[in-house]
Amino acid sequence: MPFYSVLEYQADWNAKQNKFRIQIKCHGNPQPFPVNIDTESEFIAVLMMLGKPGLEYEPSLGDFRLGPRPAGT
Repeated sequence: MPFYSVLEYQADWNAKQNKFRIQIKCHGNPQPFPVNIDTESEFIAVLMMLGKPGLEYEPSLGDFRLGPRPAGT
């Protein structure tokens, strides 16, 4: 399946109940994709990746991809 460029995202976290959710919108798809997140570590890792330009997402596998870049970026 193809990877799609991530255009925007929404992240929600309820600290009292420790529940979290991330939805992303991708180029070529008007409906947001919910990202399957099971742990706090996954929530943080996905948020860190979402802060980088050029992020792509493959919805059927739930894979994120960042192209090569210099260290520290």
